[in-house]
Amino acid sequence: MTSFRLPGDASYFEKARRSQLSQGDIFLAPAAVVTQAVNPAPGPLRSAALPPMAGEPVTVLAWGDPRFEPVGGIPAAAMVVTWVPVMVLSHDCEIDKDFNESVDRHRRANPELSEALATAMFADRADLDPYVLIAPLLPYDDVLIPAWRHEGIRLAARIGYIPVPPIPNYGATDYCVPLTRMCTVQRQLLDERFQVASLSESARCIVRFKLAEALASRNLSVVSKLEAAVGRTIADVRTLKSKQSSATLALILDDGSELQVDAKPDRPADDLPERLRKSRP
Repeated sequence: MTSFRLPGDASYFEKARRSQLSQGDIFLAPAAVVTQAVNPAPGPLRSAALPPMAGEPVTVLAWGDPRFEPVGGIPAAAMVVTWVPVMVLSHDCEIDKDFNESVDRHRRANPELSEALATAMFADRADLDPYVLIAPLLPYDDVLIPAWRHEGIRLAARIGYIPVPPIPNYGATDYCVPLTRMCTVQRQLLDERFQVASLSESARCIVRFKLAEALASRNLSVVSKLEAAVGRTIADVRTLKSKQSSATLALILDDGSELQVDAKPDRPADDLPERLRKSRP
């Protein structure tokens, strides 16, 4: 089984878990998907006194009743919640944005206040940066993810997924993080007692790249063409020189080597129609 490797065979995980909540941290925590309620519902329709076994979904009805016609045309909605390993996707700057702004404002208003004291004043404020974006770690189950996608995901070649190798002291299973399953949790649910691992800085670069590839810049899909041309996986990209109409980039490959390329804007492509999926059948 071929898997993705970081440049120079760098470690995917830090030797010690980060004490500060950070992008790439892995916890056992609840992850949720909001669905249209159906009858029968997927998984037990209940409110559990205790979380089920890891990976077992629990479906909680939000409103409506799937046995009857929707009231006012509003469909019955449910939340499918699972206790699973999850990865923190929010960037470090976003995780503590409100906190840092509050400390800065307070120090500007009270210049005699030390950094340590100002930090301590806001450190336990639950109303600052209350939410964090996460996504679950899923096993390579043919039901969850079609088998024909597995190899591409493991090689970090498929858009929308982050490959995760087996986590030290957590079993021999490798995982993937599907970015379509991203959800929001209150940061207090990411309890340090259930922290599993922290990603290395090299692996965090892959997380940021895959997020940009899936959510921010469709043009990053050309990366697969570059990888096919050089016969290696691109682990990172750095800008060496930038001008108004061109740039020199360094492609960091999975064997630690560096490839420099000159990039210029493409000429406008033909105005081809884009295929859109209908919102309803």
